[in-house]
Amino acid sequence: MLHTPAPEVAVGALALGALHGAEPAHGWPVAAAYALDRPNARVVGLLAGVLVAVGHLAASLSLVGAFLFLRAEGLTDGLSTAVDVAGVAVGSPLAIVAGVVLVVLGVREYRAGDHAHEHAASHRPADRHAADGGLLGVVGSAFLLGFAHTEALGLVAVCTGAADCLGVTLAYAGAMLAVVTGLTLALVVGFDRFGERVERLSTHFPTLSAVVLIGMGFGFALGLL
Repeated sequence: MLHTPAPEVAVGALALGALHGAEPAHGWPVAAAYALDRPNARVVGLLAGVLVAVGHLAASLSLVGAFLFLRAEGLTDGLSTAVDVAGVAVGSPLAIVAGVVLVVLGVREYRAGDHAHEHAASHRPADRHAADGGLLGVVGSAFLLGFAHTEALGLVAVCTGAADCLGVTLAYAGAMLAVVTGLTLALVVGFDRFGERVERLSTHFPTLSAVVLIGMGFGFALGLL
């Protein structure tokens, strides 16, 4: 049964999905590069953007599915009750572990953001190479990147700390799908005018993602979310 997640958790999941989707490493420059070389670039861009987002999400959703299976089998029973530390109520054991994981991922994301400017230009040849492999190559690249990146683990951590894993996952996936598709189309439509500007702005998204991850991590660990 699908329940609505707590508002603050839902907002965090939406923000993470949107910010992760906006990072260039999540495939929208590849989808745009593929579409720009084809007739009906806007239609192809829409299709490529959706497929890239779905391919990228497949890796994250597979791990979430494994977690939901463990929860359904009762293997997480007894780990979802809040505990007291020195007389102060904090999160459950699962929430504390999830919080620590999210904080670690947030620090890692912040450090990655420091190097985003240095590596932005170096991604362009790789984007073009993936696009040259056709639509299957574009989607395959997105799928493999989904396993290489840390947001799959982050999403599982959010699910672990949240009461409604499915609702959180749908919020995250919907936000990422919308942002990846939207940025792909924006780059296709206004490549000459906005291409470099979009790439420059996107280098700041890892830092924003880090803030959200660390904030949610402390919230789960302290029993605030």
